[in-house]
Amino acid sequence: MGNNTDALQNNARLAIASQPDLVELRIDGLNDLSDKNATTLLSPLRELIPCPLLLTYRTERDGGPGSPDIDFYLALYHALIKARIMDLLDVEISVGAEAFASIRQACPLPIVASWHSFTETPSADQMVTRLLYMQSLGADIAKIAVMPNCESDISALLEAARLAEKEMQIPMILIGMGTLGQVTRTSCAQFHSCLTFATAGAASAPGQMDVETVRKAIQITKG
Repeated sequence: MGNNTDALQNNARLAIASQPDLVELRIDGLNDLSDKNATTLLSPLRELIPCPLLLTYRTERDGGPGSPDIDFYLALYHALIKARIMDLLDVEISVGAEAFASIRQACPLPIVASWHSFTETPSADQMVTRLLYMQSLGADIAKIAVMPNCESDISALLEAARLAEKEMQIPMILIGMGTLGQVTRTSCAQFHSCLTFATAGAASAPGQMDVETVRKAIQITKG
């Protein structure tokens, strides 16, 4: 993240130095970002990143600083899709089915549907329902990130992963945020997650760890 392109470029260089499989670029902190200037601002960043790029605009609805205005979101995303400066696009399901369908129809690239809860962990059944809903919207990857408040919340995430794995026809990502949720970031196989998120600089979500720590932990869990 960053509030200007210089900050984003510095963060991109840090990320690349850690040799990631994929870089997520959070653009929701950029000052004065709009559909009119998105291509000009972000194209130089795309040239810096040699690996697949996931572009994310996280709104206030899902815990980010980005504008919650649906019209702004749609205009920005349609401009980004037209420019084709990313390889994957994060789309919050909180935009609603109609807006999601508009983006899905326009976007030939893989879409990561996402939903976040920064206060609690829903029941396993509720999380599975949400994952299946993302699949029904036409997502290519379904992602939920929740806040565990006790060990039973981690158990609920494990149960959701077990149940969803039987029904999902697309890859999924299940993340527990905060300190309790860190196990979900390093034990991807147990949570049937196709990828995990780590930071090469400041964390953009509670409980994120640096790339090297996550790599080492994954190797330990693999045995």
